[in-house]
Amino acid sequence: MLSSVPRLAKVAAAVSAGLASLALAGPALAAPRAVSTQSAAGNAAAFQVRVVINGAKLWHSYRPAGSAKWKKEHLTSPDDITVLGHHLFTAFQNGVGPQGQPSADGNDDSTVVEFTPRGQVIRQWDLRGKCDGITADTQLGILIATIDEDANSSVYTITPGAPRGAQVV
Repeated sequence: MLSSVPRLAKVAAAVSAGLASLALAGPALAAPRAVSTQSAAGNAAAFQVRVVINGAKLWHSYRPAGSAKWKKEHLTSPDDITVLGHHLFTAFQNGVGPQGQPSADGNDDSTVVEFTPRGQVIRQWDLRGKCDGITADTQLGILIATIDEDANSSVYTITPGAPRGAQVV
């Protein structure tokens, strides 16, 4: 298993240099606020915290089981967050159950979204089932998503730089 220490060091360096500040938060944290912490050198460091990833402003389309009609809904239930290159990725579970059971409105897809450090959406992918884990393999340049934690488990890989149609395996 790859260590996440180098990745975390890159994120910490970017934050302390003022290049990016990250917060995985829901609508309840709508107002930014300043946070003061102690740096490793013992100096006080100020960080600006703001919402970067918010599914309430994002949508995906899906076709409920047994229906020919497509529906559109907000992304919900963000879970893990990871970094690959200079982009952030998070998985939204969208109410899908732990064994891949459809949500109350018939959706059975989780959605992985790629963001810039400032929160701009680059692209998104729908994955069948509940995405309960996502991480990055920086050496291969891929994301690894685990699906359905309680039964019918599977693993997807996402290669963001691959041609469209070949990104999710």
